[in-house]
Amino acid sequence: MKKRVFWALPVILLWLALCLFAWCKPQTDISEAERRRLDRFPTLTLSPLQSGRYMEDFDAAATDQFPLREPFRRLRAVFACKVLGRLDSHEIYSYDGYLEKLTGPVAEGSLAYAADRLTTLRETYFPDSRVFLAIVPDKGYFLPNDSIYPTMDYDALFARMEALLPFAEPVELTAALSLDCYYRTDSHWRQERLGEAAAALADALGVTLSGNYEAEPVKTDFRGVYAGQSALPTEAETMYRLTNEVLENCTVTNHETGKTGGLWDWEGLAARDPYDFYLSGAVSLLTIENPAAPAESELVVFRDSFGSSLIPLLAEGYRTITVVDTRYIHPDLLTGLVDFHGQNVLFLYSTTLLNQSSALR
Repeated sequence: MKKRVFWALPVILLWLALCLFAWCKPQTDISEAERRRLDRFPTLTLSPLQSGRYMEDFDAAATDQFPLREPFRRLRAVFACKVLGRLDSHEIYSYDGYLEKLTGPVAEGSLAYAADRLTTLRETYFPDSRVFLAIVPDKGYFLPNDSIYPTMDYDALFARMEALLPFAEPVELTAALSLDCYYRTDSHWRQERLGEAAAALADALGVTLSGNYEAEPVKTDFRGVYAGQSALPTEAETMYRLTNEVLENCTVTNHETGKTGGLWDWEGLAARDPYDFYLSGAVSLLTIENPAAPAESELVVFRDSFGSSLIPLLAEGYRTITVVDTRYIHPDLLTGLVDFHGQNVLFLYSTTLLNQSSALR
């Protein structure tokens, strides 16, 4: 009995010390690794205590505010996957060094909602414009069919969206992409590998790109969102930008801040998500201007985050590209902000967004 107490006592004392530290230490607002806001300990009041919500909120905060949380998350993930043989960590799995999020089946309701939002945009603002639809597959599209991990029927998703948007001319990007076009630790694709995809899209749109770029490294210690969310050990990756003389002379107006800059936001490299380096990340409305292109060449792009690294390469073919993200601006507000006058329109959305489209307004 004494031996049991002897061995149990240090564990109990350590656990009590960690609990006391969690309650007394300053609370952390953000998990940089997971890129999300952490739950904070709730204020003790009668109403939530009676309803039982207080303990639910307390349990969530205790998990988020636990001392040495990140090392414990890493230890738990490694033990679960390497020792216990778990196939995923927080719904993220590793295949041949690539981290990917588990996907469900095609969500018909989500596709219908996305199509309704895009159709309403067309009917409201550009009923007579030529409209194109380019769907970006997530990296799961390029994993082998014999993978033990679940995957969606991408071809069915492509076909369904094309059927729901009969007015939009489909542009196939899959033939110009491969698995190595994506970051190993992130959901997004790599700009330095998008030359062929940009050329395929430009060809469908009827513009010409030089294809002459210089790949310049801009960050050597990039770890994407899946690295933090999974808590699995990963190697850092290098981020690049594709540039040339024309792209260097393009200007970007951020209509949220009123500021004008270049195609790359150098401050974004130090942001919580370094992918914000490309077109400043999640911005509702941007205008890209290229003084070297013909004055009448214009394009409007409705996009999600994948467009941030591809759209700059299209700038070579247009005097003006207007970039809209209706996850962050209500379409009703576009009146007076965007001049629709018959220019071509591109819907550039990922399978991830279309299959979970509730963020579209």
